[in-house]
Amino acid sequence: MTCKKCSNQTGFTLIEIVVTIVIVAIFASVVIVFFGSSITQSSAPILRLQKSSDLQKVIANITADYKKYPLWRSSTHRYGDFVVPTFYNVIGQRFYYMCTTPAQGAGTATSGGSEPMWKGCINSNENITIPDGAVVWTCQGPTITLDSLRNKINSTGYNCDQNGNCNQTGYSVIENNFIRFDASNNELNGTNIDFLKVTIRNDNGEVLSAIFY
Repeated sequence: MTCKKCSNQTGFTLIEIVVTIVIVAIFASVVIVFFGSSITQSSAPILRLQKSSDLQKVIANITADYKKYPLWRSSTHRYGDFVVPTFYNVIGQRFYYMCTTPAQGAGTATSGGSEPMWKGCINSNENITIPDGAVVWTCQGPTITLDSLRNKINSTGYNCDQNGNCNQTGYSVIENNFIRFDASNNELNGTNIDFLKVTIRNDNGEVLSAIFY
């Protein structure tokens, strides 16, 4: 009795391999055509958002530089608190004040119900004090003016904050001028005792404006 050894080997023919490669290539072409730009530009919205955020940071840094101290309001204060008046002491100039009563370590005290009449000073050595309810403010000197802020914006970059954290996205100042408004709220040329309008733009063409007074 003789037995034949049979083998049942299967595999792909060359034609099947070629057809498979062609189908895969066609499918890949369709995917690239329909989804290619979406894939390659998927990070674009994130980059735009980052650049928009950078513009906001620049304006925030300018605002923090100009409005370094809070406006006066009737509240409780402790030694070392700083405030600025809600109005200019003299035309175009505010001064800032430090709480010296209550004394250091003595807790808190409450300011008056209405804003006191402020007096200006060159520096704290003049020892000009302003009674305000149970609080006494001592004049420290003048704050930054709109004119000084305008000059600083023209000469200094605001890509870094007060902690030295810097962003890498640049911006350009496209408007940094004094303005005023007439009775119909039309914008007119102003002086350094009116408003300062600052407009900045990033390399995406996005624009952000702020008005300081």
